[in-house]
Amino acid sequence: MSRRSGVLADTRLGPAARDLARALDRLVDGTDSGRIGRGLAMAARTGYVDDLETEPGAIHTFVAGSRGGRYFVTVAYPAFDDYERAAWEYVTGPAGYGPEIAAGTCTRELLAFAEDSGCPVVPAPEVIDADCDCPDPDPVCKHIIATLKTFVDEADRSASILLRARGVGSAGPVPAQAVPEGAGRTRWAATAFEDGPAPAEAFARTPGPLPEAPERPGEPDPPCFHDGPWDPGRFTPEITADRLDLQAAVAANAAFVALDAADRGIRIPPRPDDPRLDAIRVAALAKEKAPELARLAGCPPQEVEDRGFAWLYAGADGVAVVAEQWSPDLERCREADERFARAVGGVTRRRNRWTFTGRGLQLRLGRDGRWYPFAKDGNRWRLVAAPRADLGDAVQWMETASPALRA
Repeated sequence: MSRRSGVLADTRLGPAARDLARALDRLVDGTDSGRIGRGLAMAARTGYVDDLETEPGAIHTFVAGSRGGRYFVTVAYPAFDDYERAAWEYVTGPAGYGPEIAAGTCTRELLAFAEDSGCPVVPAPEVIDADCDCPDPDPVCKHIIATLKTFVDEADRSASILLRARGVGSAGPVPAQAVPEGAGRTRWAATAFEDGPAPAEAFARTPGPLPEAPERPGEPDPPCFHDGPWDPGRFTPEITADRLDLQAAVAANAAFVALDAADRGIRIPPRPDDPRLDAIRVAALAKEKAPELARLAGCPPQEVEDRGFAWLYAGADGVAVVAEQWSPDLERCREADERFARAVGGVTRRRNRWTFTGRGLQLRLGRDGRWYPFAKDGNRWRLVAAPRADLGDAVQWMETASPALRA
């Protein structure tokens, strides 16, 4: 019984090779069966496909032709960019997958974690391509088929070929931290200050009085953000002076935002673990970075700032409400229709969005049951206040919303 689910995909393959085969099958799609059959047969025979040569961004090899020639085949397999490389350092370090990667294995758990962290081992199918210098006019010749099949087989033997193509190679084993002399002190005190106190002694001391609170600082100018990868040090266990300096700058800006939000009664959500959401968080305060942040966040540049403000007001739930439309149950919709009509008059509903005629205001019902206030800004809708817990609060906001919000 055949276990193939595509030209290259096979249920007997390991997780990494199976993902690779599914991605490469996109290249093969539409190729005639004759070329496919000849290419697979060449891959199965010794001497037709040379050893694969790997470099960041590509796989190369020579494949024997039917008339004695040898043809050069290249498979474009994009290397990690700076952001993906920083995320990969987190996967191999603090996340604890270093030993597994060093052994050349990639479990389904690792592949999923890497993808969620923004550094997939197998990139999106549409960015993988292949080329051959043979005279065949078809974009996918038998030599490419043979190379792709050899690539999958090699990845099934060891996932390290995928990592070399992504430009990170195989991570060595993660060494255990050595216990410094003078164990019982903090790691840094034991190495930097030989006469430093033990933790128990330090914590037993009676603390002195707290100093007076300093005046609130002004907003950092320019904003304390920097070119990517964002917040270096977050994805790596290494500590350097530059990384500490940048982390301090980010912390200064975050502190200002928190103070400003507290004055306005807004609770800033905790910093997200998802790098895509983190890019959206930064977008609210670094407008000049919108194009790059939009690429990291996976949304159009014109939307990343809107999502950034939604994050400040309501975190991940607010970001979801900006883009998502869904259909609440009919009874709830009718209740809202009636309450809004009695309170403010003209209102139209489209799925989970109620738009108030002539006011430039809109309320959206989130899947969490809260009501999110939006105002028209040019031709876009922007979240302008914290979500309301129930329908009554939403009606009250609608009745008392500042005319300044009515664009």
